[in-house]
Amino acid sequence: MLSIAIVIFLSVGAFAILALAWRPRERRLAEQQREPDDQFLWRPESISASIQENDFYGQFLNLDQELRPEEGGWTNMKISIPQNWNTQSVVMVGGTVVLTLAGGVEYLLSRENVGDLSFKTMDGGPGKSDEIIEQIWNRHARDQNA
Repeated sequence: MLSIAIVIFLSVGAFAILALAWRPRERRLAEQQREPDDQFLWRPESISASIQENDFYGQFLNLDQELRPEEGGWTNMKISIPQNWNTQSVVMVGGTVVLTLAGGVEYLLSRENVGDLSFKTMDGGPGKSDEIIEQIWNRHARDQNA
């Protein structure tokens, strides 16, 4: 009786190991590469965007997001922009914040790039040159079709 239980236990264990090993390769890779920010809250219907300036940050894009009582996440984000930028508009289009400069150049911010953009412009605190900040914006948010 004991040997039958051991055989059943080993069979179930072997089946479980084989089932995990035979998962589709793409699914395994996706699970391994899943970023911890998959839960980054981006609720376009509750996000407001404006250009602001103060003595500490200089000129920056200010994003505010309203959360529901049961939600956790960001409520305010500041992203440095070059002092020499003349901003024509900042609007939400669908799920994307579109920042348009007076010359027509557009920068697009979404759930996918806003975290990196914010971190890289603000890393180390304020004080980066306009050239460096503009390079960061061009790398992470510039709309190449505009």
